[in-house]
Amino acid sequence: MKVLSINACILVRGIGFTYNDKKEERMAKMLKLFESYDIICIQEIWDSLWGKHAAFYNNCIKQGWFLSLSKVTGLTNTGNIILSKYLVESQECIVFKNSSTWQRLMSNGVVYSRILTPSIIHVFNTHFHCDTQPCLNSGKVRHKQLLELVEFMKDIVKTDEKWILCGDFNIRGDSDEYEVLKSIINADSLLEKIGFPNTYNNRSFLAPIGWKKETGCLDHIFTNLEIENCRVLTNVDLSDHFPIEVVVKIDK
Repeated sequence: MKVLSINACILVRGIGFTYNDKKEERMAKMLKLFESYDIICIQEIWDSLWGKHAAFYNNCIKQGWFLSLSKVTGLTNTGNIILSKYLVESQECIVFKNSSTWQRLMSNGVVYSRILTPSIIHVFNTHFHCDTQPCLNSGKVRHKQLLELVEFMKDIVKTDEKWILCGDFNIRGDSDEYEVLKSIINADSLLEKIGFPNTYNNRSFLAPIGWKKETGCLDHIFTNLEIENCRVLTNVDLSDHFPIEVVVKIDK
């Protein structure tokens, strides 16, 4: 089974960080990219009270995807989406109670899907609080969000059940903060197993000014499934993050 985690950074009009974020063009490329995968986890596809990405969602459904996403609360939703070619038996989402600065307007949180492959797999997709600039460390907020995430997962995943957690954690793989992250999750990021490759696309026109020269492993995938392969797709230029592809073995 092939899983893709992609930070797409698609915003509704009126919230965008650029005058023209080439939304329609990039969404069309995303749909083409998704064809060879079984499960897709996307961050930063934000709806708002005055606009939704209905055409994108409808195209996903027409292509045979089961769609899980968070609902708009306050100003926006969490921007997290899960697509699955396998049946989604149930889905849930939470908005983190802990946030700070302008990001209170664009909620961070988690979306979850209970997916029936031949067996049950619990899939969680999240986006944590980000540093507006590399020098501004928001680790205290992220730590509180991490604790919320783990409590959410504990209420769902039973002993010996299979699970995948992926997303834009905004936590560098070579940091003390990452060590705390993996100790609380009780698993190593698959990106650690391949040497913490760079997942940040600073060449993207969507990269904020303060991040134009930055690199680092900010995105992670955790799972208790057996892994065949994990790689960062540095040839895909759809956002200011590169997609991460994982091939996992599932029980027949």
